[in-house]
Amino acid sequence: MSITHTGWHSVSDETYFATPAVSNSLLKAVHCGGTSMGRAREDSEWKPSAAMIKGTALHYACFDPEAFLSVQQRVKFTGAGSQAKQREWDEEHADAIVLSNADYDTVCRMADMARTVAGPFTGGRCELMGLFSRDDQTDVRKIKVDYLTDDVIWDVKSAAHVDLPKFGWQARDLHYDMQAAWYSDTAWRIDGVDRTFRWLVVKGSDPIDVRIYEASPDLIMEGRAKVAAALSDWQAATKAQTYAPRVQILEPFYIEVE
Repeated sequence: MSITHTGWHSVSDETYFATPAVSNSLLKAVHCGGTSMGRAREDSEWKPSAAMIKGTALHYACFDPEAFLSVQQRVKFTGAGSQAKQREWDEEHADAIVLSNADYDTVCRMADMARTVAGPFTGGRCELMGLFSRDDQTDVRKIKVDYLTDDVIWDVKSAAHVDLPKFGWQARDLHYDMQAAWYSDTAWRIDGVDRTFRWLVVKGSDPIDVRIYEASPDLIMEGRAKVAAALSDWQAATKAQTYAPRVQILEPFYIEVE
């Protein structure tokens, strides 16, 4: 199943990834590794990673506590018949978000800190897919928003360091400017509402810490330039059915000694 019409949709991750449309992760792959990397990403089978599962649980805990009630702590059986009991329990909860006891505790404490610092989060929608589809299908794009309000697009990031400049280096290295631009522009295409883009940055190791960063107009503009170049490369490669890696020149490394 995939979504084909413009709008905001509450769908599973499976449906989101199965929907054929240009995404931020695709464009970032093209920007970093060329159109052949984008093709490889598109052809790869989607499987939820442990980090993604934990991240979804954190989104629910921060933004939709009622939905978080469905998140399960993994039960481990021991003793006689434990293997059969474990198999039965795992099958029963195959479609649920299941965390280890340690991860469950960490997510709860991260969310408590996030809501204390940045909340309360009300009036928005959590884990929301946005799809924009032009009538002639020449422009089909998708985003997956952690939390959407009338004013703000919220994105949760886990980070080892939440303060600048270290989080800034993470944002630079992982091209968060592209995400901010793609999400902001796609959301505007969907409903015509101008929103700010904010990162809710949470450090998951003790002591748990939280920071909020907002994408500046200059950062959005830099992201748009990268997005436009990657999108143009991808559209041209798709039309020609010819994909190539990005070859980058690595300059010599010099270490200054004082």
